[in-house]
Amino acid sequence: MNRHEFFQKLNGVVKQQDDGTKISWAYWLAKSTHRTQLRINGERYFEHCRRVALNLVHYGPTDADEIITALLHDCLEDGFLPQDFIKALFGDFIAKGVEVLSKYRPRFNGAGIITEKIRISDDDYYRDISCAPSWIRRIKLADRLDNIRDLGVRTPERRQQYIQETKTYLMPLARITDERFLKALEERCEIHAGKV
Repeated sequence: MNRHEFFQKLNGVVKQQDDGTKISWAYWLAKSTHRTQLRINGERYFEHCRRVALNLVHYGPTDADEIITALLHDCLEDGFLPQDFIKALFGDFIAKGVEVLSKYRPRFNGAGIITEKIRISDDDYYRDISCAPSWIRRIKLADRLDNIRDLGVRTPERRQQYIQETKTYLMPLARITDERFLKALEERCEIHAGKV
């Protein structure tokens, strides 16, 4: 899929010209942040971010803020992108959403430069997500749906661990957010559980 095809799929989501402009910025920023990364299956990492956004369209309704946050959801985790930069471009609402979706919290030096990232525990991460507004939970569920696609290239042990994590944290989240995500997660876990 190319950029033009992606934006065609957003018909109905982009309500104002400003929405389209900001989604374009997020698209470019995510692509730039992940430009050197590859997924475990060898594809460009950005394809994942784009699919997460499209999952939200599929399981809509969605809006521009949700699409922007979905495109940027791994930028803090995988790049040394200052959160203030996201805030300056997209506002505090989206910057906070991206922060909640990141498993890493940045540490800054006196000049405001990120010097390291500290991983938070799974329990803390999923507690924060479960307490977040439904639009943030939807992004996490769309993210997990896409990540499950790649389980076939993982070791049997990693597949089992990922399926268990999905059952422990994501399925309860789906129950309180959107039953359609729950059904899709159950189906995909069942498919991959047979391969363990």
